[in-house]
Amino acid sequence: MPRNKPRTSRLPPSGSPPFVVGSGPNQSMLVSGTHYTFSQFKSANRPSELWRHARPKIWNYGSKLKYETEVTRKLPMDLMIELGCNLGTIRAPGIGLLHNELVKGVPAIFGQFITTLPAIHSIIISVCVKYVPVPVVPQNERFYIRRLCPKSYHFFRCIARYGYMDVRKENHQVFEQLLIDSLGKYIRREAQERQLESDGDEDAESEEDTSFSRVLVTPNGSVYSLGVPRLAEYGAANNSISEASTSEGE
Repeated sequence: MPRNKPRTSRLPPSGSPPFVVGSGPNQSMLVSGTHYTFSQFKSANRPSELWRHARPKIWNYGSKLKYETEVTRKLPMDLMIELGCNLGTIRAPGIGLLHNELVKGVPAIFGQFITTLPAIHSIIISVCVKYVPVPVVPQNERFYIRRLCPKSYHFFRCIARYGYMDVRKENHQVFEQLLIDSLGKYIRREAQERQLESDGDEDAESEEDTSFSRVLVTPNGSVYSLGVPRLAEYGAANNSISEASTSEGE
């Protein structure tokens, strides 16, 4: 009995001409449509991409130009000394904050204030915000305060320092309160340092007065020490006493 032959597929292979002719146009339309859509999307987003890359460069250039302008136009210290402690105007009670980018010197905008405004605050604080290359700056080290002018001017410099992981959560009222507290601490610490220096000077003067008071010179020229003399002082005192007695004997 003859065996049945296995049935073979009558479908043409994938690389056969009928398959290419049938699916070729569909594939080409799909590829061309995808390319057209991608080209349209890319051309539509090109201005936004350019703006996204150009924005930080523009910001950096503007910040650098602003800082260089403030550095070149800052007020000389000789002018501040010439104006005097009243700065050539009326000092009204209160605290004035002057924001700028300088870490040294008096900003130029302060000159416009003293020439335009009829009066300025009795205490002026020049404030600048800087980001330092540390993760976090402790709260007690946030504000760096120093004097810009002599003590009678009441003009201070404050640098608010933030790390690259610090988040500025405080609003302007909290910031001002922290700044004023730091200023009070600085003034108290400065007063304590001045008190210690004055106490040291008084101690030195009292020691000099005491050292002079321990030496007694009699009318006949004899020298007597009222304290415990050192060896060199003891020898010098003996020599002076012996010379005085010799002159009297002659």
